[in-house]
Amino acid sequence: TRSSHAQAPAIDADELAKDLFAGDDLSFETRSKFNAKYADAPVSWEGVVKKADADRIIVTVATVRNDLYGNTDIDVVVPSPSGRRPVEGEAVTVAGTLETIDPLMRNLFLAGGVLR
Repeated sequence: TRSSHAQAPAIDADELAKDLFAGDDLSFETRSKFNAKYADAPVSWEGVVKKADADRIIVTVATVRNDLYGNTDIDVVVPSPSGRRPVEGEAVTVAGTLETIDPLMRNLFLAGGVLR
């Protein structure tokens, strides 16, 4: 039998954010959890553009409440697609494959990311 993320239930951005960033895990533990549970999974999330420049677009897809640090935005980074560049504050849908994570910055990176 073939194992595939395509048959797995869709990954919810809020649930992923809580799972990876709401606890007291160290960055290497967060990275290990991401690699084991989420790497290479296809996602399609709604979010708000935080920053858009020539190289990349950063979209906030979730917020995690933290008693020590306050609210923490969870952002997805995608290479800038050709064509229309979104503006900061614009609501978009970002889709792609989860590639890697920056646990300290709370950033997720998508391969083949597209904006709708």
